[in-house]
Parts: sequence; structure tokens; C-alpha cells
Amino acid sequence: MQPIAKPTGADRNTGIVVDRLRNLKVISNNLLRTALASLPILIVVLLLADWLIGSRAFAGDLFRLSSVLAVAVELFVLDQLFRNLPEALELIWARDLLFAGSDPEHRDQEFIKFINAFEAALNSRWSAAVGLLGAVAGLGATYPVRYFLQSGVSPFNPAELLAYYLWGNAALVAAPLGYLLGLLSWRVVVIAVYISRLGRSFEIRLQPQHPDRCGGLKPIGNLCLIIALLLLAPAIFLSVWGFAITFFNASGEIYSQLWSGLFRQWLVLLSVLSLIAFLWPLYSLHLQMQKQRRKVQTELDDLAQRIDEISTELRTQAHALTPEQGGAKLKSLELMEKVYLENSRIPVWPIDWPTILKFSGAQAVPILSFLGTSEPVIKLVGSIITSTAK
Repeated sequence: MQPIAKPTGADRNTGIVVDRLRNLKVISNNLLRTALASLPILIVVLLLADWLIGSRAFAGDLFRLSSVLAVAVELFVLDQLFRNLPEALELIWARDLLFAGSDPEHRDQEFIKFINAFEAALNSRWSAAVGLLGAVAGLGATYPVRYFLQSGVSPFNPAELLAYYLWGNAALVAAPLGYLLGLLSWRVVVIAVYISRLGRSFEIRLQPQHPDRCGGLKPIGNLCLIIALLLLAPAIFLSVWGFAITFFNASGEIYSQLWSGLFRQWLVLLSVLSLIAFLWPLYSLHLQMQKQRRKVQTELDDLAQRIDEISTELRTQAHALTPEQGGAKLKSLELMEKVYLENSRIPVWPIDWPTILKFSGAQAVPILSFLGTSEPVIKLVGSIITSTAK
């Protein structure tokens, strides 16, 4: 019977790293974690109740309904981001892609320090300050506050103001919902920052032949895609509003004014920020992957030189080689050519074409909406409709 091998120090540390990752708390507050998981369902239930038995203040208004649904979608996507983060980090750790010095134990300790700092930043007290800013922004988005800021005169007496916030408009939730979104937004920014730090804190060992076609780093690229979608989701809702307002007159005067000014500005801003959120955190990894590609390419260049030498030898000395010698050199040549071809595609970004197409497809919606609702296009569509009617 073979004796059971005792785990080495590196094995023990690797197990500690995996355990640490599986206990990574993106949200350490249990109440906040429960709110994130349950709020999307609660919002849908409340909208359904408003449609069935309520005043239909939201279910009967396309713009209010879509804005609330956008919040539900955002919370759902956020939940997916927070759930996928520990798994993505564990995957790249299990694939042995990260290095911090030649000593494996030193690498393990450095990665644990990185995760500890990551978790501390996610749950920093600064998140509460961002939450307060979100609460102020949520309150500022309500009609009474916006009217007061524009005119300097309150449109309601105290009783009417209280009724506005407590009853049909459900504006009372604006401040707590803004606070929640502020807390969550802080965590999204921290995740983006620490993904960027990953490429600066560790040396990346690229795996050119990895099946994910991203050198093994696709899980990190997927995280950045989710971050970008968090910004594109409201942009897509704004795009739908733009088409409805412009071509179907599905709004009042206030929505038309907002679309012609503020909403179009938001559309451009969200589209630009989504591109930054998608690529900026990955840039440090991109630089590391480029460095690895240069190293691999140097090895491939040496291999290509050897291929040329054997090919030249076969061409110029074929008459002097025995069949056995020639066959051995041909097999060696075929092997080296195969190795060269299989390693010639070296990825330099942790994203593949399907991921790029997903982002581009989502990005196309706000871009087309912005262009499609521009004045020249509206005039062109109007002239076509007029000529067709004649």
C-alpha cells in the first residue's frame, strides 16, 4: 500500500487561495446583499400589482414603466457581475496564469493580499458617501425638486408635497433607491479598478492554445463586458424612448423637451462610458499579453529559421540522403510547421470575437437611435412618407 503524500507548502497555500476566493464578499452587509437579490423581483411584482389593482401610475405610462424596468434590469445584471467575480478570479488562478516572482509560495501570498485589499475596497466606508450622493441625486430627479431648482418656487404646499411623495407617484423611494444604486456603483468602479491592477500587480503567463482563444483570460473579459452592459442597459432604454417620442408621438411635451436635450446628452455619455468601461480595465492585461506575444513570436521566429534550414537541406541535398534520412527530416519538418501554425495566432486582448460582437450589438442600439432621431434623418423620413402618400 502506497503511503499518502503530504501536501507541500505550495499545495496548502493554493488551497488557502481557493478558499479565500470562495469566501470573497463583494457585499459584506447581509441586508444589502438580500436587497440586491430580491429587489428586481419585488419591482416586477409591484408593477404587476399597479397594473391589476392600482392606479396604473406606472403600468399605464410607457416612460415610467420602462424606467422602472430599466432599474430592475440593472439590479439583475449587477447581481450577475457580483456572482461571477469570485468564479472568474478562481478560474484564472486554477489555470496558473498569474505570477509574482519565482517562488510559488510568494505568489500565493501576494494574490491573497490582493484579494484582501480588493474585498476591503469593495466594502469601504467611502461607498456610504457615494450612496449619499446617489440619494441626493435620486431626490433631485423628482418633479418637485427639479421644478424648484429651475424656478425657485415650490409648486406644492406642504400637504400636496407630502401627498406627491407618499401616494400615486411613489417618489418616496427615489432617495433610498438612489442610495442603494450609489452603494452598488461604488462596487462596480472598484471591480474595474482592481481588474486593471491585476495586470500591473502580477505577471501574466499567456496560454496561446487555450480553448477560450483569449490565452485563458476570457473570464476577466466577460466581467468587463458585464460592466459595459450596465451602462448600455439604460442607454438602450433611452434609445427606445427616442424612437417612440420622435416617430410615434408617444409622449407629452415634457418628454419631447427632455429627449431633444438632456436625454440625447445622456445617450452619448453612456455610450462613451460603456466603451471606456469595457476596454480600460483590460488595458494592463493587454500590455502584458503583447509582451508575452513578443516572447512567443521570438521563439516562433527561431523555429521558422530552423524550418527554412531543413527545407533548404532537403532541397539541395536530397540526392545525397538515404530514404530513411530524408523521411526523418520530412517528419521533423512537418512537425515544426504544424507547431508553428498552431501557435501563430497569439491573442493580445482577453476578449474574443463573440464577446466583441455582443458589445457592438448592444452599442449599436444607442448609436442608431442618436443618428436615427437627428433632424436630417427625421426630415428625410418625413419626405419619404409624404412622397409615398402622394
